[in-house]
Amino acid sequence: TYGSEDTKRAFVRLNAGTSDGPRGYISYGYIDADKWKGFGIQRQSIVNAKAIVPVGEAQFDTYFSYSDRVEQDYQDLSLEMINRLGYKWDNIADNYPLAVQIADIAANRGDTGGPATNPAAGLVYPAPIITVDDAYFDASGLRKDALGAFGLTAPLDDAVTFKIKAYYHDNTGQGTWYTPYVPSPSGAPISVRTTEYDIQRGGVFGSVNGKFDNYEVTVGGWYEHNDFRQARRFYGLTSRTDPGRSARNFMRNPFFTQWDFNFNTDTLQYYVQNKLTFGDATINIGWKGFSVKNEAVPVIQGPLASGNIKSRDWFQPHVGAAYKLGAKAELFAGFSQVTRAFVSSATSGPFSTTQAGFNAIRNTLKPEESDTYEIGARYHDPRFNGTLGAYYVNFRNRLLGIATGAGIVGNPSVLQNVGAVRSYGFEAAGDWRIGNGFTLFASYSYNDSTYRDDVFNAVGVRLAATKGKTTVDAPKHLLRGEIGYDSDGLFGRVGANYISRRFFTYENDQSVPGRVLVDATLGYHFDLGTAKPIELQLNATNLFDKKYVATIGSNGFGNRGDNQTLLAGAPQQFFVTLKA
Repeated sequence: TYGSEDTKRAFVRLNAGTSDGPRGYISYGYIDADKWKGFGIQRQSIVNAKAIVPVGEAQFDTYFSYSDRVEQDYQDLSLEMINRLGYKWDNIADNYPLAVQIADIAANRGDTGGPATNPAAGLVYPAPIITVDDAYFDASGLRKDALGAFGLTAPLDDAVTFKIKAYYHDNTGQGTWYTPYVPSPSGAPISVRTTEYDIQRGGVFGSVNGKFDNYEVTVGGWYEHNDFRQARRFYGLTSRTDPGRSARNFMRNPFFTQWDFNFNTDTLQYYVQNKLTFGDATINIGWKGFSVKNEAVPVIQGPLASGNIKSRDWFQPHVGAAYKLGAKAELFAGFSQVTRAFVSSATSGPFSTTQAGFNAIRNTLKPEESDTYEIGARYHDPRFNGTLGAYYVNFRNRLLGIATGAGIVGNPSVLQNVGAVRSYGFEAAGDWRIGNGFTLFASYSYNDSTYRDDVFNAVGVRLAATKGKTTVDAPKHLLRGEIGYDSDGLFGRVGANYISRRFFTYENDQSVPGRVLVDATLGYHFDLGTAKPIELQLNATNLFDKKYVATIGSNGFGNRGDNQTLLAGAPQQFFVTLKA
């Protein structure tokens, strides 16, 4: 693939073996693209491999995946910034002198909370900048992951099958931010702040499945131990004229570590599932349970909490039923109950607060839970596929980190249960083959999701009037329509999707408007004697160059007021792909 923003993507896969003998594949994918605004790259390499080896009636399988990602970030925006600076405003990674000037002015004004770094820079930001947070020098996400697994599937007799798989995951990552709030020892008014991640986790999961006359039963379990090390560090820049570091590379040799923690998470889970068949009716019924222990051990504690906390729920039931109405239609219904374990992290979850805050909540904090109900119908014939479903979700014990400062600064939050959320809605989708190579697709979703309680702090002071307000980042309406064409050679499609207004404050006083995006594809299959025809495809995304907000909540959500937590969507882009 090649296209807009100098996008280059390549993918190749080699398959080997036979369907009933040893078999496997290895693949490599690479993508490299410039950011669509500002200065920087988005680059990733991925290797995947899998092998299956039958041994008698048993089957061994092994899997490996490696990913190396380098992405320079886009600047978080607010509505005020979009109105003042435009959707294409971004970090200034190609202008280090300007970044130094902005940091100097901020220090002189006292905006960064530190002493002046260069009084000669003055007190007035260069237009159109009016705050130190309007533009940073650079930021990035860096991550390397390796995952391996080895499994066995073996029949114990004609009706019973045993499966087991062990896996190991190693991760190294850094999120970088060139911060004007902390100067470098060299005298540069900017340093690099990182949030660093190292994960070594391993586990095993397995199951025993039995198939009998009119029912099928599965019993399974999972255990994982996760060693997660997370740290907040600062790295110095070389001078006021040379940063000496690139956001594309992992940082080394920090001058200060604010906090550094080892998080240990042990997860034990089991499940039971039964599938019962009674003529045209099928019922799936079962349950699962878990126990998760979270522990935080400080290397450098800083302002955050250490200790341990545990969550468990040994019985979370689920049931699903389907009933066939002839050969083309089916009714379905379901219920599930889910409990979510706590997170082991310095940037979210129970340990992301102060020690006093954690001590106050550790014995009273409840894990989030939900009950989900759904009912619907499906229809299928050679010309039409359709589904219609309705749902109701009761979400309770919602956990919310009460921020104690601007999200970008990284102050500790205070986690607490703040009530319930109710969601209900319906979804409909249909795919119609109208003949002569043409197809139509349409889908619509309606969702009403609201908070059921106001938010109060520990002493009963109301922090946010959220009762009855719409959940953040939960549009009420989603609509998609598409027309496609496919003949022996020529194929194409044009699709439009609509998302309605989304709120990015808990009290619903700030929102981004709805938007419609149109995408298109045009291609041709060339039969040149290869195993499959060679395909040439042209894609257009955001065909009519709509200016819109794509992501909200990139820097968290606030109770009220504008917030620098929006990311602009990409403009019109074109890509051409050759497949062989």
